[in-house]
Amino acid sequence: MNGNLKKHITHKKGNKSADKTGKKINRQYGKKGDVQYGGKTKKPEKNVSIEQYFYYMAEGDISVGDLYQAVIRSNELAAKTEVWLEAEVIEIGTGEKAGIYLEKADMFDEEDDLRFVTEHHVKTIYSLCAQNSDIDIVRKVFAEVVDTIGGFVCSDTDDFMPVIVGSVHAHT
Repeated sequence: MNGNLKKHITHKKGNKSADKTGKKINRQYGKKGDVQYGGKTKKPEKNVSIEQYFYYMAEGDISVGDLYQAVIRSNELAAKTEVWLEAEVIEIGTGEKAGIYLEKADMFDEEDDLRFVTEHHVKTIYSLCAQNSDIDIVRKVFAEVVDTIGGFVCSDTDDFMPVIVGSVHAHT
């Protein structure tokens, strides 16, 4: 299975089926997705953002500094973009609680993954995590990055498809 940046997700721990006093709450699902908590009906949240995972891959040796320079040169969010060189992490702030996170990844070790990176001469891999509401920003920023330093952005799936920015061509 391909890796991802799930460590950027913070989960709240605790008993979600209990109120502040520890008393168990009876949850019942009503019409149209309404949820009843202890006799009170609550509408589900709209526009809930879901994290999506991708990879930025390149044929060349792209350092985090090189990628950072390409990112800040190519987007209006440069002032909200931070880099941690030693950790090899870049964060592009896209909103109050949202962001695009990039982290240098190790080369894959599974046979199918290795076949893909070998066929495409991939030398550099960064894991990329973004909210589904930020996918258009990912496409815009990385279209410029790909034009500047090359590479492509693909999905964190078994076959790395679809490619959302750039293109991949098998080398023979």
